[in-house]
Amino acid sequence: MKYAKALYIAPLFALLSLPAMAGQRDHNGKHFLQRIDRQEHRIHQGVRTGDLTHREARRLNRNHHRITGKFRQFKRDRRLVAWERRRLENMLDRNSRLIARFRHNDQRRYTQHWQGPFVIHGGQQQEVWRVILNRYAYR
Repeated sequence: MKYAKALYIAPLFALLSLPAMAGQRDHNGKHFLQRIDRQEHRIHQGVRTGDLTHREARRLNRNHHRITGKFRQFKRDRRLVAWERRRLENMLDRNSRLIARFRHNDQRRYTQHWQGPFVIHGGQQQEVWRVILNRYAYR
């Protein structure tokens, strides 16, 4: 009797899990929109902190606009087929690696919060900058 119940219950669970597995596929592109938004946030954060130079940010933004353009082009028929999803994933992966590489290289741009080559607190910093400017003003 227990064996017979198992024979009826196992296929029932298999049938009930099919819609859940089918729901994991992203045919409308929400996953891509989230990835695009996260990458855009990473680019802006890199510019804000000074991790990206203007040239690097311009290149990443150009890639970002190209990817969003491809996404819009692929979504014209309101569905992403397998090869379109694969192509978008590859483009987003490549751009993500590029963001990481540019943010972690040693090129930095000076931000508004840059304190100079050294950090001196209080009124000493103004005095040091006055001495430096006076030294090089009469060359």
